[in-house]
Amino acid sequence: DILVIVRDVTVVDQVNPQMESLGYIPLGDYVASNGRLFALEMNHERLVNVHCFEADHPNAIQMLTMRDYLQSHPNEAREYAELKLDLNRRYDNDYES
Repeated sequence: DILVIVRDVTVVDQVNPQMESLGYIPLGDYVASNGRLFALEMNHERLVNVHCFEADHPNAIQMLTMRDYLQSHPNEAREYAELKLDLNRRYDNDYES
């Protein structure tokens, strides 16, 4: 996951053609309203998520808080990575799950 903080999330829509030329799929506000998501996939496998939010968006704050926590807790980071991989295997086409 990559987080991009922007001043105005609606401006992100203007870079859809450039992101598509790099192989990313623009998914709009798939994760949260007032956010944007781009996905990079290969052979129907998700490789990268690029999340775009304004700085005060709850999802941006949550992602940064989670990053800071995981950076300072390596054991929990490892467990979290294992959990995400397991969930991705079980629910590969179901983001909500």
